[in-house]
Amino acid sequence: MRKKRDRFFHAPRLPLGGLQRKVPEGKFIWHNHVQHSVGMSPGLNGFRCWNGLLPIDYRQFERCHCGWIDLPHYKRRGIGSGKCVSPEQIFRNCGMTASEARAAVKQWTVKEWAAS
Repeated sequence: MRKKRDRFFHAPRLPLGGLQRKVPEGKFIWHNHVQHSVGMSPGLNGFRCWNGLLPIDYRQFERCHCGWIDLPHYKRRGIGSGKCVSPEQIFRNCGMTASEARAAVKQWTVKEWAAS
């Protein structure tokens, strides 16, 4: 007997480092509670996003206004701050000093620009 799949856990098919540009028809976008920054790709720092099937169960999800992407999206109700943080703050939370975090952000930004 096949196990029934959870209707809220459908991973979007995105290129490496890609962000969703539109909400798929009949679905909604939601993300986990891990700290993230504006425009952060899924997979970095444990940050993940999924496409859930409509209708939205508002007992489990609430509208998120964090600014991660410029699309309507949701988060699990009661979990996480619902705010984006700076990339520097994410590095600081990993144990880097302020100067190390600034250098890491600068190096990461240069690599991102070189890759595009």
